[in-house]
Amino acid sequence: MNNLIKEYVQLYLQKVVSGDAYISPDSISFFKDECAKAIEKQFIPKEKDWSMRMSGLGKPVCQQQLERDGVDVQGSLEYNSVNRFLFGDILETLLYLELVEAGVNVEAYQKPVTLEIEGVTLKGTLDIIIDGKVWDIKTASPYAYTSKFTSYNRVKENDPFGYVVQGFLYAEAVGKPFGGWIAINKSSGEIQICPTPNVQDQEREEALSWAL
Repeated sequence: MNNLIKEYVQLYLQKVVSGDAYISPDSISFFKDECAKAIEKQFIPKEKDWSMRMSGLGKPVCQQQLERDGVDVQGSLEYNSVNRFLFGDILETLLYLELVEAGVNVEAYQKPVTLEIEGVTLKGTLDIIIDGKVWDIKTASPYAYTSKFTSYNRVKENDPFGYVVQGFLYAEAVGKPFGGWIAINKSSGEIQICPTPNVQDQEREEALSWAL
């Protein structure tokens, strides 16, 4: 299935274009609810309860320390960051629905997980599990889509946000292999699959040791 995820979605969307396929009412309702949650997340401030999270391991240590100490680091972001984050959440939900409607075997979506490492509890939310593998969904700029999410090695070589470590941590938390990334081009709507190596024991060990 790994190599067919893209083909399944492409075939489904092509049928939609030709009028031979539609979207289910349940998926439409789900999308409405998720869009509402995404808007609330960006526009309604909430009190933050800091904890070490898998998604934060790629951030600079100084930024993590400031967040831990309650310093508002979000205030330094540009005004359009609200829209960027919102677009990302909505596109990820859209891609999830397309995977489901296309018949891809989605076993879990946005699943909260925890992992204990050296006495430290890491929390996180994995994006999606397909056919027994954990995948990360990434909304990518046209540049990142064509220059980064084309191979595992390219992601690993330029990984300032810790995507590799995060992926293996999510997978370790549920005892499943890490499949890689499903990237959607924010500009064109195209998707592509960026899989991990078939034999990944060494990659997994390196990623987990980095998180210690």
